[in-house]
Amino acid sequence: MPRKINTATLLLAAIFFSCLSIYQSCSGPTSTLAPVAEFTITPGNPVYINREVTLDASVSSNPDGGPIVIYSWRFLLQGKPSGSAATLSPTNQEICKFTPDLPGFYTVSLTVTDEENETDDVIKSIEVISQISHAGSDQYADVGETVYLDASGTLGLSDIQYEWSIISKPLRSILTSAAINNRTDLLANLQVDEPGIYQIELRVTAGINQDADTTQITTRPPEINDVQPDTGLAGTIVTISGKNYSSDLVGNGNTVRFNGVAATLMSAASDELQAEVPGGASSGPITVILAETGEIATAADDFIVLGPVADAGRDTVLSFPIDPNFRYTLDGSASYDPLGRELRYTWSAAQFPTYAHPALGGGFTDPTGSFQAREPGLYLIELFVYVEESQDETDRDTMMITSLPPEIISFTPDSAAVGDLIDIIGWNLSLDVNGNMLYFNDVQAQAQGPNSTSDGLIWKVPAGATTGPIKIVVLETGESYSTTIDFKVGPGPGSN
Repeated sequence: MPRKINTATLLLAAIFFSCLSIYQSCSGPTSTLAPVAEFTITPGNPVYINREVTLDASVSSNPDGGPIVIYSWRFLLQGKPSGSAATLSPTNQEICKFTPDLPGFYTVSLTVTDEENETDDVIKSIEVISQISHAGSDQYADVGETVYLDASGTLGLSDIQYEWSIISKPLRSILTSAAINNRTDLLANLQVDEPGIYQIELRVTAGINQDADTTQITTRPPEINDVQPDTGLAGTIVTISGKNYSSDLVGNGNTVRFNGVAATLMSAASDELQAEVPGGASSGPITVILAETGEIATAADDFIVLGPVADAGRDTVLSFPIDPNFRYTLDGSASYDPLGRELRYTWSAAQFPTYAHPALGGGFTDPTGSFQAREPGLYLIELFVYVEESQDETDRDTMMITSLPPEIISFTPDSAAVGDLIDIIGWNLSLDVNGNMLYFNDVQAQAQGPNSTSDGLIWKVPAGATTGPIKIVVLETGESYSTTIDFKVGPGPGSN
């Protein structure tokens, strides 16, 4: 039979469901948690200037398990170094980037928002540095000295790797980067081998950061501390002691001069040179000139040249008359012997024009001489002197004589017919019939020889010549002269 429900039971059930409904309406909806903003910085702090920085917000989270729907990036007010033009991009994505353009601190704010419109913020500062490597201050050193390289000023990052290299050096240096001792350490050293400037690079790697810095080593100027012997004849080997010389003998790393006259080097080291006293040197200072730097060292005391000193006189520019008897006087009276001994003299022509036959005279006990200067051009005259009592002590000197350009002084007559003879007088013209070329208004003529007074040349008016200037060319020198007055060609044999 059907079961009966107690009225009291129904009443209790109604009261229970009524209270449950009231509880649910009073307690409201289920509560949620806010998202957590976070981001990483690549490369890690600190960051090197002008290197792209990546900000990654993928590490942000939402405890409710829902997605983050909005990312908002920005620099805080005054969150960049003054003058920086760096910008964040994109500012609404999970990953944002920027490139710092100035050293200093960049302060970035990230705001994240979830689907319940709840937000969270995080702020981080990125330090940007302009240099992580520091190769040390520039240094000065003597040639052969060991120079110590110190990278201890490098920024204190972890896992640093060092590499020292020679990036430039003096022309005559044979050093390579392998010559740097401990070149992958914080402290290294190098022995410089030639005068000049060395550029040393320090390259530093710290994780993904790389940087390079340079330091310069400059050698000190050369010095002469001693000269032995301090007197001697031409040909004497002299040892010059000091420092900061070039060791390059073959490549002429040094020039040694005895009172201005270059000497032949016999050996070369950074602290010692050996040179031969050159012929023609006179008493005076010894100097050492470095080819690499141009620096000059001068000995404190003069070197005394004991042998004779020849002096052939100054170079001369001469006007040569057309005179086969003209002689030029040579003067070697400035020659001397430091010990006052008597000298002997000999003059000779080392070079002379093609058609010249210089007959030199004088000399022996007389320091003066002369030679027949009948042709224009270049003459190299040598004076050889020796000591009468010691003929092994000798010296030589040369002087140069050159001619002025040719010049026609007169031509007689000033008009003539073809085939007639013309007397042309001038200076610095060749006396040889083949030594000049002469033109009557561009028509070449033939020389007949000197005139009767030996102060001019006779020329024949050539066929085809017309009125116009006379031009003469001296073949030895290539120089020419044209008259400013026309020569008049009249009727005669060969004319039309």
